[in-house]
Amino acid sequence: MQPISTLLAPAEPLVVPAHGADAPPDTRRRFALEVEDAPEALERVLGRLRVRRCRVTDVAFAATPGGPAHLVVGVEPPPERAHLVEQWLTGIHAVRSCEAIGA
Repeated sequence: MQPISTLLAPAEPLVVPAHGADAPPDTRRRFALEVEDAPEALERVLGRLRVRRCRVTDVAFAATPGGPAHLVVGVEPPPERAHLVEQWLTGIHAVRSCEAIGA
């Protein structure tokens, strides 16, 4: 039988690699959108991303009276669906155009 002191000894720390085969893929994306100048356009975009389990990392929104509004949104979608985000955003009625920006 082992002495109690060996059972209570601290275990070696768990080391999780930051990069490599075991690290989750980097799915962060940024999109530039032109949306209708309507109050609900921003809500529709952010709502769709939330429903699709995307984490919104940053948002920039600018609107001009009588013209389209411009939105830049950074997202981190689930890895298995990262390739679908632009399609999801383009499918929103209030979105006039959507373009992936950055890497």
